[in-house]
Amino acid sequence: MKSLAFVCALGALLLFAGGALAGSAPRGAWPDLGLLVVVAAALHLPATTGCLAGWSLGVMTDLLSGAPLGHFALLRLLAWAATRVADRQLDLRRPLVLVIFVLALTAADAFALATLARAAGLPPAFGPELLGRLAPHALATAGVAPLVAWLVGRGVAHLEDRRPARAALRLSAGSPLP
Repeated sequence: MKSLAFVCALGALLLFAGGALAGSAPRGAWPDLGLLVVVAAALHLPATTGCLAGWSLGVMTDLLSGAPLGHFALLRLLAWAATRVADRQLDLRRPLVLVIFVLALTAADAFALATLARAAGLPPAFGPELLGRLAPHALATAGVAPLVAWLVGRGVAHLEDRRPARAALRLSAGSPLP
């Protein structure tokens, strides 16, 4: 449970920081830090805990972005599931493999979000504008992916370390005294 709280707190912190700093970078050049935390949670948390972390980060993103409630929650659950499936086939803990996977996942996430927006009756997001923003966005997201995965992995490993602080005193019954 501590690891779930850590991942959700880190995700919220990165979402707020990303929102605050996004205006300082050119449009589309800021990485999707929420997506990266979901990918890292899928790699480092057990299935149920990681799924819950992905959904809650999606709901946080929905609330912070002003998107219709459920869009990002659905997309983050799909990203979590895709990461779990891909990790079985590929070793996503290797940085180069993770970067390539996140490039593809970011592109799929952007197109899925544009499709959901179109289905909700929002202005269409397909076109040259989407493609022009997608390349720097995907590159920035993929470039930061190993760092976020390492950070989440270290935090979860530290919290889940259940070794006792001291070695336990073992008493053996042995043979009875004469």
